[in-house]
Amino acid sequence: MLKAKTNERIVFLDYLRAFACLLVVVGHIYFVGPNDPKTVSNWLPDVSSYIFGPDPNAENPYGHALAMLTIHTGIGLGSLGVGLFFLISGFVILRALDREAWRIFMTRRFFRIFPTNATCMVLIGLVTAMYCRLANVTDPIHLRSVVTSSLLLINLTQDFPATPVLWTLEVEVLFYLLMGALAWRFTRLTQRILLVASLVCIFVSAIADFSSRSSMVLSAHAIQLAHLGLLLSNVTMLLIGSMIYRNFSDGWSKNSWISVLISIGLYVVAVTSHEMITGASTGIDIVNSAVALGIFSAAFVARMEWKWIRPLRWIGDISYPLYLLHVPLGWMVLVMLAKAGWNIHAAGISAVLTAIACAWVMHVLVERTSQRVGRRVAIQLFSTKSTVAK
Repeated sequence: MLKAKTNERIVFLDYLRAFACLLVVVGHIYFVGPNDPKTVSNWLPDVSSYIFGPDPNAENPYGHALAMLTIHTGIGLGSLGVGLFFLISGFVILRALDREAWRIFMTRRFFRIFPTNATCMVLIGLVTAMYCRLANVTDPIHLRSVVTSSLLLINLTQDFPATPVLWTLEVEVLFYLLMGALAWRFTRLTQRILLVASLVCIFVSAIADFSSRSSMVLSAHAIQLAHLGLLLSNVTMLLIGSMIYRNFSDGWSKNSWISVLISIGLYVVAVTSHEMITGASTGIDIVNSAVALGIFSAAFVARMEWKWIRPLRWIGDISYPLYLLHVPLGWMVLVMLAKAGWNIHAAGISAVLTAIACAWVMHVLVERTSQRVGRRVAIQLFSTKSTVAK
């Protein structure tokens, strides 16, 4: 099989990132929004029943189809999309650490994640405040929620998240910290180091999970510990992506296939142990993780260098702000248009297009700028010590 070329862009990742993001967006807007008023009401308190009528199966054929998909196969679009995101991140993060020093990596990751996230949280907070004012309901998002959501501290402070997808970003950032620390300690992250990292994640996750069940731990701390266990168990999923990249970069062999299988086994152990100890899901079950791995592997082999798929590259470029903004903004569009008499077909596509438009503006005005600033800061601080990957 092919070995990686250091400066060659891996095209299939761009398209797969777009596909993963669209899975999450479609799942939240076409299924959760119209079919789960209990969840939506946490962000939009005026929603007390199904948005498009008393019979969601009749009024929302998309949601009915997605429900049947989940019932008969166990596949959920949101969970599947997140699983793909985790595998992609694991792959690209180790590649980045192979190309640049850990100091540069951490600096660029900071500017890649936090300015865009903070701006998106402020936008969500402002729009939600206006929506709740017009609907004459209490705004669930306060200034403190916006601040802690921007800094990804909502679990530590027990504040209400500005958007329900932030837990996955917490997993990503925890993974960045782990990989940055490993890169600082070791010259190169080998298969063995990645496997040991998975074992450490499982061990610490189990300690956190068991501690959360102890009667000696305060309820607030128990929630924080269980959440830490959830984050660490999901980090082992990203380490599968890193293991795939390490073998891709070094060239595949019998031992490399074994290392990938062991990495997958460790992830299964992490997920199973967390669910057994806490009785709660990790957010992505084994079925969706397996399907995500299958799709990732198929895309990896196919390389996806087809002309007809190239428009997805643009969605891949704006996927980060799109992921952050599509809910609750998309749900607001659904509710307002449903009240105006629109059906799910027109309201759904309007909600998706609104989220895409907002994400594009955020990408142009904030994300691209913050990435350039991050690169410039990294060069100024560390260019004498190491090179910055282009």
